[in-house]
Amino acid sequence: ANVDVRRAFLSFGPFGVVAPGASRSIAISLSELAPTGRTLALSSSNPAIATIEPSVFVPAGQLTASASVSGVALGTSTLTATTSGYDSATTTVTVDTLALRFEPVGPVTVQVGTSLS
Repeated sequence: ANVDVRRAFLSFGPFGVVAPGASRSIAISLSELAPTGRTLALSSSNPAIATIEPSVFVPAGQLTASASVSGVALGTSTLTATTSGYDSATTTVTVDTLALRFEPVGPVTVQVGTSLS
């Protein structure tokens, strides 16, 4: 008889980019329901670039918790999540300036003598 042994693991959800001085949430998931509440230890490889809460709690019977990631300076940092009994997870976050471009939807009125620079 074959025995199928699966290892429990953690995983990060998609994140994208965060700007310096801004914060965004990231999801951290367990591959299996936690029979009891579980604390996940979180860290950033480069806190001068990005920080993350030191820990989050996944309640019993749940799979996911969210943590706040804050951009500090331009660059990348690796986030790590660990807890006993589960393989750890890592993900890379990018801190970069976010450019928003607005284009008018209708006519634009400019007074004579007004600069558009």
